[in-house]
Amino acid sequence: HRTSAKNKMDNSLKSTVRSDEKIDPVTALQDSIDLFSLSIFESLRQLRDATTTENDRNSDEEDENVAMADLGYQEREKLRDSSLVEKLASEVLKKSQSIVQRTTSIPGMNRTKLQQFEYIEQLLEKDATIIQELQDARKEALNIR
Repeated sequence: HRTSAKNKMDNSLKSTVRSDEKIDPVTALQDSIDLFSLSIFESLRQLRDATTTENDRNSDEEDENVAMADLGYQEREKLRDSSLVEKLASEVLKKSQSIVQRTTSIPGMNRTKLQQFEYIEQLLEKDATIIQELQDARKEALNIR
């Protein structure tokens, strides 16, 4: 069960990475945020599963006493849990960095609000000029007939 969820997340990431060239930057950013959320959820689920032993699931006092007596077992579990936490944290941080990278690559993100409005105004003026040129060309074409 754990592996299938992890594979789904990995496959989703691969398909997003492959299709980034075909989608706009905002959609790619949203996909990254969705994957980030899924990664956090999956990491928390894996941590819960890893730290919940059979003893915890069964609430059997005898088994718990045996595990407590085996200090080597506890040290191995602590090392395993520590390794898992590092791995999961690394995955979450990579996805977080992807979001930051995608956010900063969206055109206009480096502009202030005033600069963005000025740029929009320039685009509107350019658009109006192009519209006028097209209308003039259309009139000229109609007069030639």
